[in-house]
Amino acid sequence: RRVHPDRFAQSPEICEQNSEALKALNGYVDAMSSTGSTFSFGDSSFPRESHLVFWVSDGPNDMRAISVVLPAEGSLVPLYSAFGLLNEEQCAAMRRKEKRSRQRGRSLAEDERDADTEEHTLLEW
Repeated sequence: RRVHPDRFAQSPEICEQNSEALKALNGYVDAMSSTGSTFSFGDSSFPRESHLVFWVSDGPNDMRAISVVLPAEGSLVPLYSAFGLLNEEQCAAMRRKEKRSRQRGRSLAEDERDADTEEHTLLEW
């Protein structure tokens, strides 16, 4: 399933809706990654709850909308779940990781970067 606006050139309204949803998603991800260790719900750069609707095409005459609510605490799990990219077990594991990161005042991206750096350092040994 693809949501890129170019796939919907024959439907200008859907093309525009997907374009706006992708812009909102990019803004949400930027806000998640810019919070860094100042992970604070009062921080104005923190992602706001976002309601996104993406149109997908599973075939020439098979278009449908997928609606996603991304939470204010900054999580892409609902997106992954809505598009079937992660199963329920994987979503639950990701939610646990996000919760642990928030408890440490960090973003999940920071924790994963540190883990990758740590793993790379161990492999160099």
